[in-house]
Amino acid sequence: MNSHDSDLARLSPAQRAALRHVDGAVPHGEVAVRPRVTDLLQRAGCAAQTYAEAMECVRVHARVVIHFHPDRMGIKPTTVAQALLAEGVYRNQFETGCPQGTPATTEGSGRW
Repeated sequence: MNSHDSDLARLSPAQRAALRHVDGAVPHGEVAVRPRVTDLLQRAGCAAQTYAEAMECVRVHARVVIHFHPDRMGIKPTTVAQALLAEGVYRNQFETGCPQGTPATTEGSGRW
């Protein structure tokens, strides 16, 4: 058993199902955006191989954690969890109107 397998073994069945879903969806998304990424790389003077190596590092080493308050109400008359379930899209605080702190990044604000 490798470390990836032991990580998966610690997940709940729902978490493993979510990962399988993402693993199945990602290849389709990558194919759809590949022409745009290729164009951006060429314009930036970045070698496609350099990008591929960086993405492989992300795939192997990156861990993503999403924090949200499922019971909060945003700008829609529904909770964040209900909107996520209905739309299938995780939206940021600017889209939901439900910031944890202050969304302001103006000079003098807490996020400046």
